[in-house]
Amino acid sequence: MRIIIIGSGAIGSFVGGMLGSTGQDVYFYDIPGVAEKLRLGGIKVEGIGSGVFIENPQAISSLDELGEDFSMTAAGSFFDLAVISVKSFSTKSIIDVLPDNLADYVLSFQNGIGNEEILAEKFGRHRIIAGSITYPVAFPQLGYVRIENTKGGLSICPIAMATEASGIAEIFRKAGLNIIICRDAAGMKWSKLMLNIVCNASCAILGMTPDEIFKDRQLVWIERNMILELLDVMKAKKIRATDLPGYPVNAMKTAYRIMPPSLLKIFLGKAIGKSRGKKKPSLMIEIEKGTTTTEVGYYNGAIARAGEKAGIPTPVNRLLTDILDGIASGKIPSEKFAKNPSLLYQICRQNDDYKMEEGEEREQKEISPAEIMMEPEQIKTEEEV
Repeated sequence: MRIIIIGSGAIGSFVGGMLGSTGQDVYFYDIPGVAEKLRLGGIKVEGIGSGVFIENPQAISSLDELGEDFSMTAAGSFFDLAVISVKSFSTKSIIDVLPDNLADYVLSFQNGIGNEEILAEKFGRHRIIAGSITYPVAFPQLGYVRIENTKGGLSICPIAMATEASGIAEIFRKAGLNIIICRDAAGMKWSKLMLNIVCNASCAILGMTPDEIFKDRQLVWIERNMILELLDVMKAKKIRATDLPGYPVNAMKTAYRIMPPSLLKIFLGKAIGKSRGKKKPSLMIEIEKGTTTTEVGYYNGAIARAGEKAGIPTPVNRLLTDILDGIASGKIPSEKFAKNPSLLYQICRQNDDYKMEEGEEREQKEISPAEIMMEPEQIKTEEEV
Protein backbone atom coordinates (compact mmCIF):
# COMPACT_ATOMS: atom_id res chain seq x y z
CA MET A 1 0.00 0.00 0.00
CA ARG A 2 1.28 3.47 -0.85
CA ILE A 3 0.90 5.77 2.16
CA ILE A 4 1.65 9.43 2.83
CA ILE A 5 2.13 10.71 6.38
CA ILE A 6 1.16 14.38 6.70
CA GLY A 7 3.20 15.75 9.58
CA SER A 8 6.35 14.08 10.93
CA GLY A 9 6.06 14.77 14.64
CA ALA A 10 5.61 12.12 17.31
CA ILE A 11 2.52 10.44 15.87
CA GLY A 12 3.52 10.75 12.21
CA SER A 13 7.00 9.35 12.82
CA PHE A 14 5.60 6.52 14.97
CA VAL A 15 2.89 5.46 12.52
CA GLY A 16 5.01 5.94 9.40
CA GLY A 17 8.01 4.20 10.93
CA MET A 18 6.01 1.16 11.98
CA LEU A 19 4.22 0.85 8.63
CA GLY A 20 7.45 1.36 6.70
CA SER A 21 9.11 -1.45 8.64
CA THR A 22 6.70 -3.98 7.10
CA GLY A 23 7.39 -3.03 3.50
CA GLN A 24 4.61 -0.51 2.98
CA ASP A 25 5.55 2.27 0.54
CA VAL A 26 5.58 5.19 2.98
CA TYR A 27 6.20 8.88 2.22
CA PHE A 28 6.58 11.59 4.86
CA TYR A 29 5.26 15.07 4.03
CA ASP A 30 6.55 18.07 5.98
CA ILE A 31 8.19 21.47 5.57
CA PRO A 32 11.50 21.48 3.64
CA GLY A 33 13.79 21.71 6.67
CA VAL A 34 12.11 18.81 8.45
CA ALA A 35 11.95 16.66 5.32
CA GLU A 36 15.66 17.13 4.71
CA LYS A 37 16.58 16.23 8.30
CA LEU A 38 14.50 13.07 8.08
CA ARG A 39 16.19 12.02 4.84
CA LEU A 40 19.61 12.52 6.40
CA GLY A 41 18.97 11.11 9.88
CA GLY A 42 16.28 8.49 9.31
CA ILE A 43 13.42 7.55 11.63
CA LYS A 44 13.85 5.41 14.74
CA VAL A 45 11.01 3.90 16.78
CA GLU A 46 11.69 2.13 20.06
CA GLY A 47 9.40 0.32 22.50
CA ILE A 48 7.44 -1.91 20.10
CA GLY A 49 9.03 -5.31 19.49
CA SER A 50 12.73 -5.05 18.72
CA GLY A 51 12.41 -1.50 17.47
CA VAL A 52 12.46 0.03 14.00
CA PHE A 53 14.90 2.15 12.04
CA ILE A 54 14.00 3.57 8.63
CA GLU A 55 17.14 4.67 6.83
CA ASN A 56 16.75 7.31 4.11
CA PRO A 57 12.97 7.67 4.44
CA GLN A 58 11.04 9.10 1.49
CA ALA A 59 10.50 12.57 2.93
CA ILE A 60 9.05 15.31 0.71
CA SER A 61 7.73 18.85 1.12
CA SER A 62 5.77 18.99 -2.14
CA LEU A 63 3.92 16.46 -4.29
CA ASP A 64 5.90 17.85 -7.22
CA GLU A 65 8.85 15.88 -5.84
CA LEU A 66 7.07 12.63 -6.69
CA GLY A 67 8.14 12.91 -10.33
CA GLU A 68 6.33 12.55 -13.65
CA ASP A 69 6.43 8.73 -13.65
CA PHE A 70 4.56 8.54 -10.32
CA SER A 71 1.50 6.35 -10.98
CA MET A 72 -1.95 7.08 -9.56
CA THR A 73 -4.23 4.57 -7.82
CA ALA A 74 -7.08 2.87 -9.62
CA ALA A 75 -9.42 5.45 -8.08
CA GLY A 76 -7.30 8.29 -9.48
CA SER A 77 -5.59 9.31 -6.21
CA PHE A 78 -1.92 9.90 -5.51
CA PHE A 79 -1.92 7.51 -2.52
CA ASP A 80 -3.95 4.63 -1.19
CA LEU A 81 -3.92 6.12 2.30
CA ALA A 82 -3.09 9.50 3.82
CA VAL A 83 -2.47 9.71 7.57
CA ILE A 84 -3.03 13.19 9.00
CA SER A 85 -0.94 13.80 12.12
CA VAL A 86 -0.48 17.58 12.30
CA LYS A 87 -1.68 19.72 15.20
CA SER A 88 -5.38 20.48 14.97
CA PHE A 89 -4.83 24.21 14.50
CA SER A 90 -2.79 23.42 11.36
CA THR A 91 -5.31 21.11 9.68
CA LYS A 92 -6.98 23.73 7.49
CA SER A 93 -3.77 25.40 6.31
CA ILE A 94 -2.12 22.06 5.48
CA ILE A 95 -4.96 20.55 3.47
CA ASP A 96 -5.52 23.79 1.57
CA VAL A 97 -2.28 23.16 -0.33
CA LEU A 98 -3.04 19.48 -0.99
CA PRO A 99 -5.12 18.14 -3.91
CA ASP A 100 -8.64 16.80 -3.42
CA ASN A 101 -7.49 13.45 -4.82
CA LEU A 102 -4.63 13.08 -2.34
CA ALA A 103 -5.64 9.57 -1.26
CA ASP A 104 -8.36 6.97 -1.55
CA TYR A 105 -8.71 7.08 2.24
CA VAL A 106 -7.74 9.80 4.75
CA LEU A 107 -7.10 8.68 8.31
CA SER A 108 -6.83 11.29 11.07
CA PHE A 109 -4.90 10.37 14.20
CA GLN A 110 -5.30 13.92 15.52
CA ASN A 111 -6.54 14.74 18.98
CA GLY A 112 -9.45 17.04 19.67
CA ILE A 113 -12.84 17.62 18.07
CA GLY A 114 -13.54 18.96 14.59
CA ASN A 115 -10.70 17.71 12.39
CA GLU A 116 -12.75 15.04 10.61
CA GLU A 117 -15.35 17.62 9.59
CA ILE A 118 -12.65 19.83 8.06
CA LEU A 119 -11.14 16.85 6.24
CA ALA A 120 -14.55 15.67 4.99
CA GLU A 121 -15.27 19.07 3.49
CA LYS A 122 -12.03 18.85 1.51
CA PHE A 123 -11.83 15.17 0.58
CA GLY A 124 -15.41 13.87 0.99
CA ARG A 125 -17.00 11.99 3.91
CA HIS A 126 -16.68 8.63 2.18
CA ARG A 127 -12.88 8.88 2.39
CA ILE A 128 -12.51 9.92 6.03
CA ILE A 129 -11.58 7.57 8.87
CA ALA A 130 -11.38 8.91 12.41
CA GLY A 131 -8.61 7.52 14.57
CA SER A 132 -7.10 7.70 18.04
CA ILE A 133 -3.87 6.50 19.60
CA THR A 134 -3.53 5.56 23.26
CA TYR A 135 0.07 4.38 23.15
CA PRO A 136 2.16 6.80 25.27
CA VAL A 137 4.44 8.28 22.61
CA ALA A 138 7.56 10.21 23.63
CA PHE A 139 9.31 12.40 21.06
CA PRO A 140 12.77 13.32 22.38
CA GLN A 141 13.89 14.69 19.01
CA LEU A 142 13.00 14.79 15.34
CA GLY A 143 13.22 11.32 13.83
CA TYR A 144 13.27 9.52 17.18
CA VAL A 145 10.12 8.16 18.84
CA ARG A 146 9.86 6.05 21.99
CA ILE A 147 6.79 4.09 23.09
CA GLU A 148 6.93 4.12 26.86
CA ASN A 149 4.66 1.13 27.41
CA THR A 150 2.57 -1.14 25.22
CA LYS A 151 -0.72 -1.16 27.12
CA GLY A 152 -2.40 1.19 24.64
CA GLY A 153 -3.23 0.83 20.98
CA LEU A 154 -5.00 2.31 17.98
CA SER A 155 -8.70 2.81 17.33
CA ILE A 156 -10.22 3.67 13.96
CA CYS A 157 -13.76 4.28 12.72
CA PRO A 158 -15.02 5.51 9.32
CA ILE A 159 -17.30 8.54 9.66
CA ALA A 160 -19.47 7.18 6.81
CA MET A 161 -21.08 3.82 7.54
CA ALA A 162 -20.47 2.51 4.02
CA THR A 163 -16.67 3.01 4.24
CA GLU A 164 -14.71 -0.22 4.79
CA ALA A 165 -11.77 -0.02 7.21
CA SER A 166 -10.77 -3.66 7.77
CA GLY A 167 -8.03 -3.56 5.14
CA ILE A 168 -6.47 -0.51 6.74
CA ALA A 169 -6.66 -2.09 10.18
CA GLU A 170 -4.84 -5.14 8.84
CA ILE A 171 -1.74 -3.21 7.75
CA PHE A 172 -1.39 -1.87 11.30
CA ARG A 173 -1.76 -5.37 12.75
CA LYS A 174 0.97 -6.60 10.44
CA ALA A 175 3.17 -3.85 11.88
CA GLY A 176 2.69 -5.36 15.34
CA LEU A 177 0.26 -2.74 16.61
CA ASN A 178 -2.85 -3.35 18.69
CA ILE A 179 -5.83 -1.92 16.80
CA ILE A 180 -9.60 -2.04 17.09
CA ILE A 181 -12.35 -0.87 14.72
CA CYS A 182 -14.99 1.13 16.59
CA ARG A 183 -18.62 1.42 15.57
CA ASP A 184 -19.14 5.01 16.68
CA ALA A 185 -16.70 7.68 15.51
CA ALA A 186 -18.15 10.39 17.76
CA GLY A 187 -18.03 8.13 20.81
CA MET A 188 -14.43 7.23 20.07
CA LYS A 189 -13.30 10.84 19.56
CA TRP A 190 -15.11 12.23 22.62
CA SER A 191 -13.84 9.36 24.77
CA LYS A 192 -10.28 10.13 23.66
CA LEU A 193 -10.96 13.79 24.39
CA MET A 194 -11.80 12.80 27.95
CA LEU A 195 -8.33 11.27 28.26
CA ASN A 196 -6.63 14.21 26.53
CA ILE A 197 -7.98 16.96 28.78
CA VAL A 198 -7.05 15.38 32.12
CA CYS A 199 -4.19 17.40 33.68
CA ASN A 200 -3.57 19.22 30.41
CA ALA A 201 -4.88 22.79 30.37
CA SER A 202 -4.45 23.11 34.15
CA CYS A 203 -0.81 22.00 33.92
CA ALA A 204 -0.15 24.46 31.08
CA ILE A 205 -1.75 27.36 32.94
CA LEU A 206 -0.11 26.69 36.30
CA GLY A 207 3.24 25.29 35.15
CA MET A 208 2.67 22.22 37.30
CA THR A 209 3.02 18.50 36.57
CA PRO A 210 0.09 16.00 36.62
CA ASP A 211 1.13 14.50 39.95
CA GLU A 212 1.23 18.00 41.47
CA ILE A 213 -2.28 18.66 40.15
CA PHE A 214 -3.70 15.53 41.79
CA LYS A 215 -2.04 16.32 45.11
CA ASP A 216 -4.08 19.52 45.39
CA ARG A 217 -7.75 19.04 46.30
CA GLN A 218 -8.77 22.36 44.75
CA LEU A 219 -7.22 21.39 41.45
CA VAL A 220 -8.86 17.96 41.58
CA TRP A 221 -12.15 19.84 41.96
CA ILE A 222 -11.36 21.71 38.73
CA GLU A 223 -10.40 18.49 36.94
CA ARG A 224 -13.57 16.74 38.10
CA ASN A 225 -15.93 19.53 37.08
CA MET A 226 -14.16 19.87 33.75
CA ILE A 227 -14.89 16.18 33.08
CA LEU A 228 -18.46 16.43 34.40
CA GLU A 229 -19.13 19.21 31.90
CA LEU A 230 -17.77 17.03 29.09
CA LEU A 231 -20.00 14.14 30.20
CA ASP A 232 -23.04 16.42 30.35
CA VAL A 233 -22.35 17.62 26.81
CA MET A 234 -21.91 14.04 25.61
CA LYS A 235 -25.24 13.11 27.21
CA ALA A 236 -26.99 16.05 25.57
CA LYS A 237 -25.51 15.12 22.19
CA LYS A 238 -26.40 11.43 22.77
CA ILE A 239 -22.76 10.38 22.45
CA ARG A 240 -21.87 7.18 24.27
CA ALA A 241 -18.48 6.67 25.90
CA THR A 242 -16.26 4.03 24.30
CA ASP A 243 -13.54 2.04 26.02
CA LEU A 244 -10.23 2.50 24.21
CA PRO A 245 -7.19 0.18 24.13
CA GLY A 246 -5.64 0.20 27.58
CA TYR A 247 -8.15 2.70 28.99
CA PRO A 248 -11.52 1.72 30.53
CA VAL A 249 -13.20 5.01 29.69
CA ASN A 250 -16.61 3.92 31.01
CA ALA A 251 -15.13 3.04 34.40
CA MET A 252 -13.39 6.42 34.50
CA LYS A 253 -16.68 8.10 33.59
CA THR A 254 -18.38 6.41 36.55
CA ALA A 255 -15.56 7.38 38.91
CA TYR A 256 -15.81 11.05 37.99
CA ARG A 257 -19.59 10.94 38.37
CA ILE A 258 -19.77 9.33 41.81
CA MET A 259 -16.51 10.23 43.55
CA PRO A 260 -16.02 13.59 45.27
CA PRO A 261 -12.68 15.37 44.82
CA SER A 262 -11.30 13.92 48.07
CA LEU A 263 -11.71 10.34 46.80
CA LEU A 264 -10.63 11.12 43.24
CA LYS A 265 -7.49 12.64 44.70
CA ILE A 266 -6.66 9.29 46.30
CA PHE A 267 -7.75 6.77 43.68
CA LEU A 268 -7.13 8.52 40.37
CA GLY A 269 -4.15 10.34 41.82
CA LYS A 270 -2.28 7.05 42.13
CA ALA A 271 -3.01 6.10 38.52
CA ILE A 272 -2.08 9.56 37.22
CA GLY A 273 1.13 9.58 39.24
CA LYS A 274 2.14 6.17 37.94
CA SER A 275 1.37 6.72 34.25
CA ARG A 276 1.94 10.44 33.73
CA GLY A 277 3.42 11.73 36.98
CA LYS A 278 6.06 14.29 36.09
CA LYS A 279 5.56 14.14 32.30
CA LYS A 280 4.63 17.39 30.65
CA PRO A 281 1.29 17.25 28.82
CA SER A 282 0.93 18.52 25.25
CA LEU A 283 -0.53 21.96 26.05
CA MET A 284 2.22 22.64 28.58
CA ILE A 285 4.86 21.75 26.00
CA GLU A 286 3.25 24.13 23.50
CA ILE A 287 3.26 26.99 26.04
CA GLU A 288 6.89 26.36 27.00
CA LYS A 289 7.86 26.45 23.32
CA GLY A 290 6.40 29.95 23.16
CA THR A 291 3.72 29.11 20.63
CA THR A 292 0.96 31.71 20.29
CA THR A 293 -1.62 29.06 19.33
CA THR A 294 -2.41 25.86 21.20
CA GLU A 295 -4.85 22.98 20.73
CA VAL A 296 -6.92 24.02 23.75
CA GLY A 297 -9.61 25.29 21.39
CA TYR A 298 -10.02 21.75 20.05
CA TYR A 299 -10.03 20.29 23.57
CA ASN A 300 -11.73 22.36 26.26
CA GLY A 301 -12.87 24.94 23.73
CA ALA A 302 -14.69 22.27 21.74
CA ILE A 303 -16.54 21.22 24.89
CA ALA A 304 -17.53 24.82 25.60
CA ARG A 305 -18.78 25.40 22.04
CA ALA A 306 -20.74 22.15 22.00
CA GLY A 307 -22.19 22.99 25.40
CA GLU A 308 -23.33 26.39 24.22
CA LYS A 309 -25.12 24.83 21.24
CA ALA A 310 -26.78 22.21 23.46
CA GLY A 311 -27.68 24.63 26.24
CA ILE A 312 -25.32 22.94 28.71
CA PRO A 313 -23.25 25.16 31.06
CA THR A 314 -19.50 24.58 30.66
CA PRO A 315 -17.94 27.36 32.76
CA VAL A 316 -14.78 25.46 33.76
CA ASN A 317 -13.91 24.42 30.22
CA ARG A 318 -14.67 27.90 28.92
CA LEU A 319 -12.44 29.53 31.53
CA LEU A 320 -9.57 27.10 31.00
CA THR A 321 -9.76 27.84 27.27
CA ASP A 322 -9.92 31.60 27.70
CA ILE A 323 -7.08 31.73 30.22
CA LEU A 324 -4.74 29.47 28.26
CA ASP A 325 -5.49 31.32 25.02
CA GLY A 326 -4.73 34.55 26.88
CA ILE A 327 -1.40 33.21 28.15
CA ALA A 328 -0.42 31.90 24.69
CA SER A 329 -1.27 35.21 23.00
CA GLY A 330 0.51 37.26 25.66
CA LYS A 331 -2.65 39.01 26.83
CA ILE A 332 -2.35 37.31 30.22
CA PRO A 333 1.14 37.15 31.81
CA SER A 334 2.10 33.53 32.39
CA GLU A 335 3.49 34.40 35.82
CA LYS A 336 0.03 35.49 36.96
CA PHE A 337 -1.10 31.87 37.29
CA ALA A 338 2.28 30.15 37.62
CA LYS A 339 2.24 27.86 40.68
CA ASN A 340 -0.91 29.65 41.84
CA PRO A 341 -3.62 26.98 42.07
CA SER A 342 -5.71 29.00 44.52
CA LEU A 343 -6.26 31.77 41.98
CA LEU A 344 -7.33 29.35 39.26
CA TYR A 345 -9.65 27.58 41.70
CA GLN A 346 -11.07 30.86 42.91
CA ILE A 347 -11.95 31.99 39.39
CA CYS A 348 -13.37 28.63 38.33
CA ARG A 349 -15.32 28.27 41.57
CA GLN A 350 -17.10 31.57 41.09
CA ASN A 351 -18.20 30.49 37.62
CA ASP A 352 -19.37 26.98 38.48
CA ASP A 353 -22.79 25.67 39.47
CA TYR A 354 -21.84 22.11 40.46
CA LYS A 355 -22.10 20.84 44.00
CA MET A 356 -19.02 20.43 46.08
CA GLU A 357 -18.86 17.41 48.36
CA GLU A 358 -21.42 18.63 50.87
CA GLY A 359 -22.18 22.13 49.65
CA GLU A 360 -25.30 23.37 47.94
CA GLU A 361 -25.54 24.45 44.34
CA ARG A 362 -24.22 27.93 43.81
CA GLU A 363 -25.69 30.57 41.58
CA GLN A 364 -23.49 30.87 38.50
CA LYS A 365 -21.57 34.14 38.38
CA GLU A 366 -19.79 35.14 35.21
CA ILE A 367 -16.24 36.51 35.49
CA SER A 368 -15.14 38.85 32.76
CA PRO A 369 -11.68 38.90 31.09
CA ALA A 370 -11.01 42.09 33.04
CA GLU A 371 -11.58 40.24 36.31
CA ILE A 372 -9.22 37.46 35.20
CA MET A 373 -6.50 40.10 34.99
CA MET A 374 -7.18 41.33 38.54
CA GLU A 375 -4.90 40.50 41.40
CA PRO A 376 -6.16 37.63 43.60
CA GLU A 377 -7.11 39.90 46.48
CA GLN A 378 -9.34 41.95 44.16
CA ILE A 379 -11.60 38.99 43.36
CA LYS A 380 -14.22 38.27 45.99
CA THR A 381 -15.46 34.77 46.60
CA GLU A 382 -19.15 34.15 47.27
CA GLU A 383 -18.40 33.71 50.94
CA GLU A 384 -16.95 37.22 50.99
CA VAL A 385 -19.82 38.89 49.12
